[in-house]
Formats: sequence, structure tokens, C-alpha cells
Amino acid sequence: SISSIISTSTTICFTDTAGTWIDPWPNGTPILIEVPLVEPPSGQYPSVHHRHANSANVLYLDGHVMNNTMGTRNPPPSWEPNSATLLRDKEKLFDIGSTDQEWGKNN
Repeated sequence: SISSIISTSTTICFTDTAGTWIDPWPNGTPILIEVPLVEPPSGQYPSVHHRHANSANVLYLDGHVMNNTMGTRNPPPSWEPNSATLLRDKEKLFDIGSTDQEWGKNN
């Protein structure tokens, strides 16, 4: 519930997103795909798409929008091929921060 959120002005609700897909797994060529949601850093699937002149629009739970220009490249999962990280770098897919704090989670 909204009452369980510590701060609506610092909790991410929506942002520009994209993702990667590898078919066939794990040796196929990764491609950029549309994804309907944003993953927090703990998901190890960077999906914040800095597509607007190297920045992403971020909507916070209180309704304000900010422009994020500081994407974070957190370590990828050990099982993922390096080609996925290379594509994310090229297409500007990053995390926001290195913890899930901005997703209303404490880790």
C-alpha cells in the first residue's frame, strides 16, 4: 500500500525502458527489445533506457518527473554472456543506482 512507502518523492514508478533478448540462449546474438517495466538493480537486468540524448525520463510515485543522466553499470550476473553487457552499453541501458532504495525497497 502507499502508506508503506517511505518517500513517494524518491520512489521510482515508471521510466523509459528497453531490454535485451538472446535467442538461441546462450550463444545467440543479443537484440534490443521493448519491455513494459523497469527492473531494480537487484534484478540484474538493466532496463533504464537512456535514449534521450543520453538521458532517461523518470516518473516518481509523487508524480514529478526528472531527467536521469547518470546511469549505473552494475556487475552483470555470472551466467550472462558478455555480449549482453556490450549491447546494453551500446544502446545505453543502465540501472539507476546500485541498491533498490529508489524502488521503495531496502537492501
